[in-house]
Amino acid sequence: MNQFEPILLEDLSVALPDRLSVSRLCVHWHRPETHWVEPHAHKYPQCLLYLSGHGVQEVGEASYPVNPGRLIFVPEGVSHAFHKQERRRPVCLVVNLKFARATPAYPVSSQLTLAQQSALKTRLTDLGRLHREPEGDWRPVREAGLILDIVGILLAAASGDADVRDGTGQPFPLTGKIRKLLKQCDLREISPEKLAKQSGLQRDHLNRTLRKECGLTVGQMLAETRLSRAKELLQEDDRQIQEIGSAIGYDDRNYFARWFRQQTGQTPTAWRKLRP
Repeated sequence: MNQFEPILLEDLSVALPDRLSVSRLCVHWHRPETHWVEPHAHKYPQCLLYLSGHGVQEVGEASYPVNPGRLIFVPEGVSHAFHKQERRRPVCLVVNLKFARATPAYPVSSQLTLAQQSALKTRLTDLGRLHREPEGDWRPVREAGLILDIVGILLAAASGDADVRDGTGQPFPLTGKIRKLLKQCDLREISPEKLAKQSGLQRDHLNRTLRKECGLTVGQMLAETRLSRAKELLQEDDRQIQEIGSAIGYDDRNYFARWFRQQTGQTPTAWRKLRP
């Protein structure tokens, strides 16, 4: 993380009318002696993105494993705390937000793709460099553009949108093709090998291309799709946990529960209870 300069932008007035505003953006280096951040709450929602370090983030009644690229959305007024699990100092991007419309009253945890992480690190580096430049007429405009771009990446990841688009704003072609195949397939029957065959490419070549486009392998894209579908089923109806696991390709209830917890930091039952 040496490429990052400390960034602390407070009392911001960066906004998208009728949507959201950003009041603070900072990169926190935890002090070496800090192993536990006391429970606390804010009068505004926060996005916490861990750029390095490992630990556990507690938000309300939920606990989320923290690793590089882990994004946690903390709703307004919800208590949260952090436990460090290694000697290395965690680095966390903190963004304070205000939404014009209602936002989820429950926490959200998601993992940024490698492509999203790369795009965000580039923008943070550019923002730090810009912040050190002499004040000029156009600097606030350039800063606002970078800040909104950063927030856009975070909110897209929080909503489950794993795509990073190319320079023309269009989805990457092979990534789009695989996502289309995933929408059409039966998750009980599909596998990375079958997806590679349907794409007309060898699995190794497919994975290499996908990593360049979106930072994921075909197996990771399949796992993301299964997780998204599991969340939909948990929120939409009262089917048994084993039925939901089977619907996305995991017949073993215990295996599905362990897998879901690895992805979200919660068991399927706990995740369902937190939803409205």
